[in-house]
Amino acid sequence: MVWGNILSTRPGRASAGVLTAVVLSAAVTGCAGNDDAATETTTSTGVAVAAPITTTSTVAPSGVGFDPESVPLSEVALGTFPYFAIPAGFENPNKEEPIADRDRVPMWTGDRIEWVIGKVYQSIIHAEEDRAFSKFALLEAIEKAVTDVGGVQVTESKFPSAVADTIDRDIRVAYSSGLGNIYGGTVTTYLVRQSDRRIWVHLSADSAGGSWMIAEEEVEADEN
Repeated sequence: MVWGNILSTRPGRASAGVLTAVVLSAAVTGCAGNDDAATETTTSTGVAVAAPITTTSTVAPSGVGFDPESVPLSEVALGTFPYFAIPAGFENPNKEEPIADRDRVPMWTGDRIEWVIGKVYQSIIHAEEDRAFSKFALLEAIEKAVTDVGGVQVTESKFPSAVADTIDRDIRVAYSSGLGNIYGGTVTTYLVRQSDRRIWVHLSADSAGGSWMIAEEEVEADEN
C-alpha cells in the first residue's frame, strides 16, 4: 500500500528515488567485489613470487678447500734447495739473505693459510740494471720453471688483509722480502709434490718489482 501511494502520487520522484537506491546498492556491491578481487590478486601474487636466495660467502666451506695430496707426484730430480733461481733478466739488487734451515712460514692456498715447516729461502726481485721491470715476464718465467718440474699453480688470488693480520708480526718482518705485498695484493702460489717432500713457491709482484719465497717441508715417503 505505501509503495502504491507513493508511486501514484509522485511518480517522477519515486522513480528517481528507487533508481538512485538501486544504483547505490549496485555500486557498493561492485566496490566490495573489487576490493575482494584486489585482495585475492595481491595474496595470489605474493604466494607465487619466491624470494631470491643470495650468499655473501667467499671462503671455501670446511672440508672442500685445497688439498696438497690432490697434486700429482713429480719424479723430476730437483738438485739443491732452493731448486729455482731468479729468472734471466731479473736480479736481487741487495745482498742475498741466508737460507733458514728450519722455520715456519705461511703459504696462501686461496682459501686459507697452509703453515709450512722446513727450509726457507726468500728474495726480492727487480729488473736487471738498464732494463724495465715486467711483471708479466716474471710471472711467466717462474710459472714455466715450476711447471717444467711437475709443479702446479695452487692459486692466483688476493691475500685478504684480515688473513694477513693473523700472521705474527715477527714473521711478517723476518720474511718481508719474500712475502711482499700480502695486504690485499695478488699472490701466486705453486706446489711441487714429491714422494718425500713438498716444495712451495710464493710469488707476489706489482708494476715495480716482485718478491718470492720458497719453502720445503718433508713428508713421509709415499710408497704407492
